[in-house]
Amino acid sequence: MITRTARRLTAVTTSALAAALLASCAGGAQPEPAEDTPAADAVTIDDVWVKAADDGMTSAFGVLRNAGEEPVTVVEVRSPISPMELHETVENEAGEMLMRETTEFSLPAGGDFLLEPGGNHFMLMDLAEPVRPGDEVDFTIVFDDDSILDFSAVAKEYGGAQEHYVPGEEDEHEEHAEGDTDGGDPQHDDEDEHAGHEDGDDE
Repeated sequence: MITRTARRLTAVTTSALAAALLASCAGGAQPEPAEDTPAADAVTIDDVWVKAADDGMTSAFGVLRNAGEEPVTVVEVRSPISPMELHETVENEAGEMLMRETTEFSLPAGGDFLLEPGGNHFMLMDLAEPVRPGDEVDFTIVFDDDSILDFSAVAKEYGGAQEHYVPGEEDEHEEHAEGDTDGGDPQHDDEDEHAGHEDGDDE
């Protein structure tokens, strides 16, 4: 005969066993890994523009903003009108700021990354067509997780920021440096005008 006390002990033991099994199952379940947010979803680009140029090389500028909680890395930028490079600013032993090609731009978490004349920038290497003031140029930024950010930039005239490159890259970017001027040689023009004036005096 099963006494009341035995029944109670059996019920308590059964409940404890069931609770232990439930706890074991819950403890053994693995949480699903959180999906990583694509870098492109955390980044915006503001104040974008591109320097107008008839041919050769030019540059694009703006402010990259990373709203995410992790740093992100830009590894490439593309445009349908030109092959492109990432260019950064470095300081040489003399304290001069020089330009050179780099493989990536690192954007800090919750921070900005400035692209500006005379500083870091996106470089268009060989224009397939002129970029006139007011034109819109399309670009695609590629991040190290293969996510992409598309944007367009309006072209405008700009004649400042004489840029100098590290040794070995100056010849390659000579056209770029020349593009920061008005394309003429005032001294040479004055000499031609002066020579023409002298020829007229001889007649």
